[in-house]
Amino acid sequence: MTDGYTALAWEEEIEVQADLYGAIAFSPTTAAHGYSFDYANRSAAERKAINECEKQSGSDDCRAIVWFHNACGALAVGDTGYGSGWGTDLKYAVLYALESCLEMTDNCKPVRWVCTSNALSE
Repeated sequence: MTDGYTALAWEEEIEVQADLYGAIAFSPTTAAHGYSFDYANRSAAERKAINECEKQSGSDDCRAIVWFHNACGALAVGDTGYGSGWGTDLKYAVLYALESCLEMTDNCKPVRWVCTSNALSE
């Protein structure tokens, strides 16, 4: 016997986004850089960024200077050095890269920034 109430099960469709990785690589001798975004893991993202940097620089001193996960990364270059940063959105990634660069040198400017496609858009 029932009491007049009906239990309803509501199913919510939940969209699960995959984790995405990106990286920026830099050559200190040539100032060349490479980047990647939307890779399945950190290693693949760093490898792609380094390969792109090496194509640009022609040297073998490119290294991944920042990696990010569901976020943004940035590279800033100044007179005698560079800095990198990452953040949940582009604004913070660039800000942190500039702050990092200014700890090393003067006249820093952002030269590369990139976000995974699922990073915050603001």
